[in-house]
This record gives sequence, structure tokens and C-alpha cells, in this order.
Amino acid sequence: MTLTQAFAITITALLLVATAAQSQANNSFELFLVRHAETNKQSPDDSDPPLHRCGVIRANNLQQAMASAQINAVYSSDYQRTQATAAPTANSLGLTIQSYDPRQLAQFAQVLLSLRQNALVVGHSNTTPALARLLTTEAVAPIGEDQFNQLYKVTVSGASIQLEQLQQQQLHCQDLVSPSL
Repeated sequence: MTLTQAFAITITALLLVATAAQSQANNSFELFLVRHAETNKQSPDDSDPPLHRCGVIRANNLQQAMASAQINAVYSSDYQRTQATAAPTANSLGLTIQSYDPRQLAQFAQVLLSLRQNALVVGHSNTTPALARLLTTEAVAPIGEDQFNQLYKVTVSGASIQLEQLQQQQLHCQDLVSPSL
């Protein structure tokens, strides 16, 4: 890990600690929404690829960033790539990943709002912004097929719902793993 990456993780963790403490004091909760990490798609027909080495690093970085967010639940669709992105966070907190149906986002949004607990939700390029829109009714830009660093934080406090877009650090695989691996 480079110094820049360590700094980015530290700053993200400090922001999460501050917001988690504030949310507990206000009887509010936070939902963190993220697209799955980079995949190792071998062919266009591969509908459920595993994570690429870069994706594994991003999933571990996400776990480090979420460590202080007081996460009570981790949700993921049933795809290999989303489960593998969620696993480091869930494992570090001793939580079981709970599956949701990405085709039933409106119902899932209502469940998340009714449970009123801090949670991480790992989805896809099309479902993550759609879920953010359903939770907040705010316009949310689409996530490009090559974008993996978008992290949304939805803060619910009473009747107020706010959306904040955070960015995870950019990963450049060639900088992180040797070409011979």
C-alpha cells in the first residue's frame, strides 16, 4: 500500500468515525452503497465473474474504510463479485452477508429504511445509483462500466434523508500487482 492510499483510507476512516458518532447522538442511521469491485471477466458471456486482483484489494480497502462506521448489517446481491466485495467487511465485523434481490429494489429500499440501522449495501453499476435514488428521491448520475470508486452515504435522521457521494481511492492495477502474477 502506498502512502497516498494509506492517507486516503485514514481520512475516510476519520470521516466515518465522526459521522457515525454524530448519527448515534441524533438517533439517525447511515447506509453506505457501493458497486462491486473490479472483476476478472474472461469472456463476454461470463455473467458471474470473480473479482480481479485489483478488486480484491479494493474490497479490502472498503473494509478498512468501513471499520469505524458502526455497520450493523451487510447486504449483497447473490453474485460472486458482490459477495466477494462485501466479504472482508462482513467477516471483520462478524456479520453474515444478507442477500437481496436487485430486481426488487423498491421493496429493498423500504426494508432498509424501516430497519433503521447502519448498513453496507454492495450492488452493481445499474442498481447502486437506482437504490440511492429510491432512498433519497435525489437525482443520481449513472455509474460507468469502468467506474468502481463510487461510494454513496445515505444519512437518515428523522424525516430528513441526505445523500453524499464519497470517492474511494483510484486503483491502478499495474501499480499494485506485478505483471507476472
